[in-house]
Amino acid sequence: MINFTRAFDSAWERMAVILFQPFDLAKWFTIGLSAFLAGLLSGGNGFNASYNRNNGFGKADLQTPNFQALHSGISNALAGVQIGIIIMVAIIILFFALALTVLIYWLGARGQFLFLDNIVRNRGAIRWPWSYYARHANSLFLFYLLVMVVSLFIVLPMIGIGIVMALPFYHQNRWPHGWEIGGFILLGAVYLIFAAVLNFILFVFKEFGVPLMFRNGLLAGAAFMESLGLIQRHFGSV
Repeated sequence: MINFTRAFDSAWERMAVILFQPFDLAKWFTIGLSAFLAGLLSGGNGFNASYNRNNGFGKADLQTPNFQALHSGISNALAGVQIGIIIMVAIIILFFALALTVLIYWLGARGQFLFLDNIVRNRGAIRWPWSYYARHANSLFLFYLLVMVVSLFIVLPMIGIGIVMALPFYHQNRWPHGWEIGGFILLGAVYLIFAAVLNFILFVFKEFGVPLMFRNGLLAGAAFMESLGLIQRHFGSV
């Protein structure tokens, strides 16, 4: 079993040596930057297409069939334009969100090795570990990217199922009740189980696999398998 008190005492002493013996402000900022990058790896309202037909027009004008037909056509056209704008904006937001997520994963993967290098070697360096661990950081980045893609393939169908289940209640303008709520509870439970398993795997890989990559020069796939082996051999400690 792991001696947690001894590990904490050792970590505290190491922290004091790195930060205060001697005190170096530039080193603080560099290690802080690497810690920040490492931490990156740890991701409505609609438009109403209906219009008040009594606003801005006389009541007599609104009674004419020609005006009603014209107003209906304009309303439908505006509704179509609004829906198109909503879809376009949603696609743009989704694209930038995915691009930002990929950038955060890439920087976070680099930051993991920057931070470990600075702590292990008691220094504040960016350039050398950035280039030296580039291959390992790229492997870690691709691993997290693969996990993200697999997660999307699992979560998006869940969202689709939830939307399909909710559409009848939306059209009927009512909330689900009784046994109807059970379907949403079951879907939510499946999602929570998936999220719990995924977060446990990522936690274990970050805390065990990444240090193994740093220490033994392993790539992400081999480090992931080695971390699973550590869990099997030392399940109680983990």
